Amino acid sequence: MLRRRIFAAGAATAALIHTGGRRTAAQTIQKVLRIVPQAEPQSFDPVFAQVNNVSMHGAMVYDQLFGWDDKMNVRPQMVDTWKTSDDRLLYTFTLRRGLKFHDDTDVTTRDVIASLKRMFVRDSQNQILAGLIEEYQRVDDRTFTLHLKQPFAFTEFLLGGSNGVVGAIMREKDALTDPFTPVRERIGSGPFRFVESEYRPGAKLVYEKFAGYVPRSEPASGFAGGKLVNVDRVEWVIIPDSSVAFSALRRGEVDMLDAPPLDLLTTVAGDPNIVIGEVWPLESYAVLRFNHL
Repeated sequence: MLRRRIFAAGAATAALIHTGGRRTAAQTIQKVLRIVPQAEPQSFDPVFAQVNNVSMHGAMVYDQLFGWDDKMNVRPQMVDTWKTSDDRLLYTFTLRRGLKFHDDTDVTTRDVIASLKRMFVRDSQNQILAGLIEEYQRVDDRTFTLHLKQPFAFTEFLLGGSNGVVGAIMREKDALTDPFTPVRERIGSGPFRFVESEYRPGAKLVYEKFAGYVPRSEPASGFAGGKLVNVDRVEWVIIPDSSVAFSALRRGEVDMLDAPPLDLLTTVAGDPNIVIGEVWPLESYAVLRFNHL
Protein backbone atom coordinates (compact mmCIF):
# COMPACT_ATOMS: atom_id res chain seq x y z
CA MET A 1 0.00 0.00 0.00
CA LEU A 2 1.36 3.42 -0.98
CA ARG A 3 -0.02 6.76 0.12
CA ARG A 4 0.98 10.40 0.07
CA ARG A 5 1.58 12.05 3.43
CA ILE A 6 -0.86 14.89 2.71
CA PHE A 7 -4.24 14.22 1.11
CA ALA A 8 -5.40 16.55 -1.68
CA ALA A 9 -8.33 18.75 -0.72
CA GLY A 10 -10.04 18.24 -4.07
CA ALA A 11 -11.72 20.71 -6.39
CA ALA A 12 -13.67 22.40 -3.61
CA THR A 13 -10.71 24.38 -2.28
CA ALA A 14 -10.96 27.24 0.17
CA ALA A 15 -11.18 30.68 -1.40
CA LEU A 16 -12.19 34.22 -0.54
CA ILE A 17 -13.71 36.24 -3.38
CA HIS A 18 -13.65 40.04 -3.39
CA THR A 19 -17.04 41.39 -4.46
CA GLY A 20 -17.60 45.12 -4.11
CA GLY A 21 -15.17 45.41 -1.23
CA ARG A 22 -16.83 42.54 0.72
CA ARG A 23 -15.51 39.04 1.33
CA THR A 24 -17.81 36.07 0.79
CA ALA A 25 -16.80 32.56 1.74
CA ALA A 26 -16.65 30.19 -1.21
CA GLN A 27 -17.80 26.60 -1.26
CA THR A 28 -17.05 24.63 1.91
CA ILE A 29 -13.82 22.66 1.79
CA GLN A 30 -14.31 18.95 1.08
CA LYS A 31 -11.88 16.31 2.21
CA VAL A 32 -11.43 13.95 -0.72
CA LEU A 33 -9.40 10.73 -0.63
CA ARG A 34 -8.45 9.41 -4.09
CA ILE A 35 -7.46 5.75 -4.29
CA VAL A 36 -6.26 3.61 -7.17
CA PRO A 37 -7.71 0.17 -6.39
CA GLN A 38 -5.97 -3.08 -7.22
CA ALA A 39 -8.56 -3.57 -9.97
CA GLU A 40 -11.98 -2.27 -10.96
CA PRO A 41 -14.82 -4.27 -9.38
CA GLN A 42 -16.71 -6.40 -11.87
CA SER A 43 -19.46 -6.97 -9.32
CA PHE A 44 -20.67 -4.96 -6.35
CA ASP A 45 -22.32 -7.80 -4.47
CA PRO A 46 -20.04 -8.85 -1.56
CA VAL A 47 -21.86 -12.17 -1.27
CA PHE A 48 -21.80 -13.05 -4.97
CA ALA A 49 -18.14 -12.16 -5.65
CA GLN A 50 -15.40 -13.16 -3.21
CA VAL A 51 -12.52 -10.92 -4.34
CA ASN A 52 -10.68 -8.16 -2.48
CA ASN A 53 -11.99 -5.11 -4.33
CA VAL A 54 -15.59 -6.26 -3.89
CA SER A 55 -14.94 -6.89 -0.19
CA MET A 56 -13.50 -3.36 0.10
CA HIS A 57 -16.62 -1.95 -1.55
CA GLY A 58 -18.77 -4.05 0.78
CA ALA A 59 -16.94 -2.83 3.89
CA MET A 60 -17.61 0.78 2.89
CA VAL A 61 -21.25 0.48 1.85
CA TYR A 62 -22.58 -2.25 4.14
CA ASP A 63 -22.50 -2.91 7.86
CA GLN A 64 -22.24 -6.24 9.67
CA LEU A 65 -23.75 -7.86 12.73
CA PHE A 66 -20.26 -8.64 14.00
CA GLY A 67 -16.81 -7.58 12.88
CA TRP A 68 -13.30 -8.97 13.31
CA ASP A 69 -10.75 -6.81 15.08
CA ASP A 70 -7.05 -6.59 14.18
CA LYS A 71 -6.39 -9.86 16.03
CA MET A 72 -9.35 -11.63 14.39
CA ASN A 73 -11.41 -11.57 17.58
CA VAL A 74 -15.13 -11.14 16.98
CA ARG A 75 -16.83 -7.96 18.20
CA PRO A 76 -20.42 -6.69 17.87
CA GLN A 77 -21.11 -4.11 15.16
CA MET A 78 -24.82 -3.75 14.32
CA VAL A 79 -25.64 -5.90 17.34
CA ASP A 80 -26.22 -4.01 20.57
CA THR A 81 -26.64 -6.92 22.99
CA TRP A 82 -26.89 -10.69 22.65
CA LYS A 83 -27.19 -13.72 24.90
CA THR A 84 -27.17 -17.48 24.64
CA SER A 85 -29.11 -20.12 26.50
CA ASP A 86 -27.36 -22.40 28.98
CA ASP A 87 -27.31 -25.24 26.45
CA ARG A 88 -25.77 -22.91 23.78
CA LEU A 89 -28.57 -23.69 21.35
CA LEU A 90 -30.60 -20.46 21.45
CA TYR A 91 -29.04 -17.11 20.53
CA THR A 92 -30.96 -13.87 21.03
CA PHE A 93 -29.66 -10.74 19.27
CA THR A 94 -30.83 -7.14 19.64
CA LEU A 95 -29.79 -4.53 17.07
CA ARG A 96 -28.44 -1.08 17.90
CA ARG A 97 -30.90 1.80 17.71
CA GLY A 98 -30.77 4.25 14.84
CA LEU A 99 -29.55 1.88 12.12
CA LYS A 100 -30.62 3.23 8.72
CA PHE A 101 -30.09 2.31 5.09
CA HIS A 102 -28.86 4.89 2.60
CA ASP A 103 -32.42 5.35 1.33
CA ASP A 104 -33.36 6.50 4.88
CA THR A 105 -35.38 3.38 5.69
CA ASP A 106 -34.81 1.68 9.04
CA VAL A 107 -32.78 -1.51 9.31
CA THR A 108 -34.99 -4.23 10.81
CA THR A 109 -34.66 -7.89 11.62
CA ARG A 110 -36.52 -8.71 8.40
CA ASP A 111 -33.52 -7.35 6.51
CA VAL A 112 -31.10 -9.20 8.80
CA ILE A 113 -32.72 -12.62 8.51
CA ALA A 114 -33.06 -12.36 4.71
CA SER A 115 -29.40 -11.28 4.44
CA LEU A 116 -28.16 -14.17 6.60
CA LYS A 117 -30.12 -16.76 4.64
CA ARG A 118 -28.63 -15.48 1.39
CA MET A 119 -25.08 -15.21 2.76
CA PHE A 120 -25.10 -18.70 4.23
CA VAL A 121 -25.59 -20.28 0.80
CA ARG A 122 -22.12 -19.14 -0.28
CA ASP A 123 -18.79 -20.46 1.06
CA SER A 124 -18.13 -23.75 2.83
CA GLN A 125 -17.66 -22.20 6.29
CA ASN A 126 -21.00 -20.44 6.08
CA GLN A 127 -22.66 -23.66 5.00
CA ILE A 128 -21.42 -25.41 8.14
CA LEU A 129 -23.26 -22.90 10.31
CA ALA A 130 -26.28 -22.87 7.99
CA GLY A 131 -26.62 -26.64 8.39
CA LEU A 132 -26.76 -26.25 12.17
CA ILE A 133 -29.53 -23.62 12.23
CA GLU A 134 -32.86 -25.11 13.18
CA GLU A 135 -34.84 -21.88 12.99
CA TYR A 136 -34.62 -18.12 12.48
CA GLN A 137 -37.27 -16.23 14.41
CA ARG A 138 -38.09 -12.53 14.28
CA VAL A 139 -39.18 -11.25 17.70
CA ASP A 140 -39.65 -7.60 16.70
CA ASP A 141 -37.94 -5.00 14.50
CA ARG A 142 -34.78 -5.02 16.63
CA THR A 143 -34.64 -8.54 18.10
CA PHE A 144 -34.29 -11.95 16.47
CA THR A 145 -33.20 -15.43 17.52
CA LEU A 146 -31.23 -18.31 16.05
CA HIS A 147 -32.01 -21.80 17.27
CA LEU A 148 -29.21 -24.31 16.63
CA LYS A 149 -29.40 -28.09 16.37
CA GLN A 150 -26.16 -28.43 18.33
CA PRO A 151 -23.69 -26.02 19.96
CA PHE A 152 -21.27 -24.29 17.60
CA ALA A 153 -18.41 -22.19 18.95
CA PHE A 154 -18.00 -19.98 15.87
CA THR A 155 -21.58 -18.72 15.54
CA GLU A 156 -20.83 -15.05 16.19
CA PHE A 157 -17.62 -15.23 14.18
CA LEU A 158 -19.37 -16.46 11.02
CA LEU A 159 -22.23 -13.99 11.38
CA GLY A 160 -19.63 -11.41 10.42
CA GLY A 161 -18.63 -13.27 7.23
CA SER A 162 -16.19 -15.97 6.21
CA ASN A 163 -13.62 -16.70 3.51
CA GLY A 164 -13.95 -13.64 1.29
CA VAL A 165 -17.66 -13.22 2.05
CA VAL A 166 -18.43 -9.94 3.79
CA GLY A 167 -21.27 -10.35 6.27
CA ALA A 168 -23.19 -7.55 4.57
CA ILE A 169 -26.68 -6.78 5.85
CA MET A 170 -28.83 -5.71 2.91
CA ARG A 171 -32.36 -4.48 2.52
CA GLU A 172 -34.78 -7.38 2.55
CA LYS A 173 -35.81 -6.81 -1.07
CA ASP A 174 -32.15 -7.00 -2.15
CA ALA A 175 -31.36 -9.98 0.07
CA LEU A 176 -34.19 -11.95 -1.53
CA THR A 177 -32.16 -11.98 -4.77
CA ASP A 178 -30.92 -15.45 -5.72
CA PRO A 179 -27.48 -15.94 -4.09
CA PHE A 180 -26.00 -16.87 -7.47
CA THR A 181 -27.32 -13.68 -9.10
CA PRO A 182 -25.62 -10.37 -8.20
CA VAL A 183 -27.65 -7.72 -6.42
CA ARG A 184 -28.14 -4.74 -8.73
CA GLU A 185 -28.71 -1.89 -6.29
CA ARG A 186 -25.80 -0.64 -4.17
CA ILE A 187 -27.63 0.46 -1.02
CA GLY A 188 -26.43 -0.52 2.43
CA SER A 189 -26.29 0.98 5.91
CA GLY A 190 -22.53 1.41 6.19
CA PRO A 191 -20.45 4.57 6.71
CA PHE A 192 -20.32 5.42 2.99
CA ARG A 193 -23.00 5.55 0.33
CA PHE A 194 -22.28 4.79 -3.32
CA VAL A 195 -22.91 7.80 -5.61
CA GLU A 196 -24.66 6.30 -8.62
CA SER A 197 -24.81 9.59 -10.55
CA GLU A 198 -21.02 9.87 -10.61
CA TYR A 199 -20.20 6.25 -11.43
CA ARG A 200 -18.11 6.03 -14.61
CA PRO A 201 -17.27 2.39 -15.45
CA GLY A 202 -13.62 2.10 -16.37
CA ALA A 203 -12.82 5.53 -14.90
CA LYS A 204 -14.17 6.39 -11.45
CA LEU A 205 -16.29 5.23 -8.52
CA VAL A 206 -17.42 7.71 -5.89
CA TYR A 207 -18.42 7.17 -2.26
CA GLU A 208 -19.75 9.88 0.04
CA LYS A 209 -19.89 9.99 3.81
CA PHE A 210 -23.34 8.81 4.95
CA ALA A 211 -24.64 11.39 7.40
CA GLY A 212 -27.14 8.92 8.83
CA TYR A 213 -24.49 6.44 9.99
CA VAL A 214 -24.03 6.21 13.76
CA PRO A 215 -20.62 4.66 14.59
CA ARG A 216 -19.94 2.59 17.67
CA SER A 217 -18.13 4.26 20.55
CA GLU A 218 -15.21 1.81 20.73
CA PRO A 219 -11.90 2.59 18.99
CA ALA A 220 -11.58 1.20 15.48
CA SER A 221 -9.71 -2.11 15.19
CA GLY A 222 -9.55 -4.13 11.98
CA PHE A 223 -13.12 -4.43 10.68
CA ALA A 224 -14.54 -3.74 14.15
CA GLY A 225 -15.07 -0.81 16.49
CA GLY A 226 -16.17 2.73 15.72
CA LYS A 227 -16.07 3.38 11.98
CA LEU A 228 -15.44 7.11 12.11
CA VAL A 229 -15.39 8.76 8.70
CA ASN A 230 -12.81 11.56 8.49
CA VAL A 231 -13.27 12.43 4.81
CA ASP A 232 -16.27 13.67 2.83
CA ARG A 233 -15.64 11.63 -0.30
CA VAL A 234 -13.62 8.65 -1.43
CA GLU A 235 -12.94 8.32 -5.13
CA TRP A 236 -11.67 5.11 -6.68
CA VAL A 237 -9.69 6.21 -9.72
CA ILE A 238 -9.29 3.37 -12.21
CA ILE A 239 -5.75 3.34 -13.67
CA PRO A 240 -4.94 -0.12 -15.07
CA ASP A 241 -1.34 0.77 -16.00
CA SER A 242 0.82 0.58 -12.86
CA SER A 243 3.48 2.97 -14.13
CA VAL A 244 0.81 5.58 -14.89
CA ALA A 245 -0.65 5.06 -11.40
CA PHE A 246 2.79 5.59 -9.79
CA SER A 247 3.25 8.79 -11.80
CA ALA A 248 -0.16 10.02 -10.66
CA LEU A 249 0.83 9.35 -7.03
CA ARG A 250 4.09 11.27 -7.38
CA ARG A 251 2.26 14.26 -8.91
CA GLY A 252 -0.34 14.28 -6.12
CA GLU A 253 -3.23 13.45 -8.47
CA VAL A 254 -4.13 10.44 -6.30
CA ASP A 255 -3.47 9.75 -2.62
CA MET A 256 -3.15 5.98 -2.35
CA LEU A 257 -2.34 2.89 -4.41
CA ASP A 258 -3.77 -0.41 -3.25
CA ALA A 259 -1.53 -3.48 -3.66
CA PRO A 260 1.03 -1.86 -5.98
CA PRO A 261 3.46 -4.14 -7.87
CA LEU A 262 6.57 -4.68 -5.79
CA ASP A 263 9.03 -4.13 -8.64
CA LEU A 264 8.03 -0.46 -8.86
CA LEU A 265 8.42 0.36 -5.16
CA THR A 266 12.04 1.38 -5.63
CA THR A 267 10.93 4.20 -7.95
CA VAL A 268 9.21 6.01 -5.06
CA ALA A 269 11.06 4.67 -2.01
CA GLY A 270 13.12 7.86 -1.68
CA ASP A 271 10.22 10.29 -2.07
CA PRO A 272 9.65 12.05 1.29
CA ASN A 273 5.98 12.64 0.42
CA ILE A 274 5.18 8.94 -0.08
CA VAL A 275 4.73 6.30 2.60
CA ILE A 276 5.11 2.58 1.89
CA GLY A 277 3.41 0.30 4.36
CA GLU A 278 0.88 -2.39 5.22
CA VAL A 279 -2.70 -1.73 6.18
CA TRP A 280 -3.65 -5.27 7.21
CA PRO A 281 -0.85 -6.97 9.18
CA LEU A 282 -2.32 -10.49 9.13
CA GLU A 283 -1.12 -12.77 6.37
CA SER A 284 -3.72 -13.74 3.78
CA TYR A 285 -1.98 -16.56 1.91
CA ALA A 286 0.07 -19.56 2.91
CA VAL A 287 2.74 -20.69 0.44
CA LEU A 288 4.32 -24.14 0.48
CA ARG A 289 7.68 -24.09 -1.31
CA PHE A 290 9.15 -27.43 -2.33
CA ASN A 291 12.87 -28.09 -1.99
CA HIS A 292 13.88 -28.00 -5.66
CA LEU A 293 17.58 -28.52 -4.96
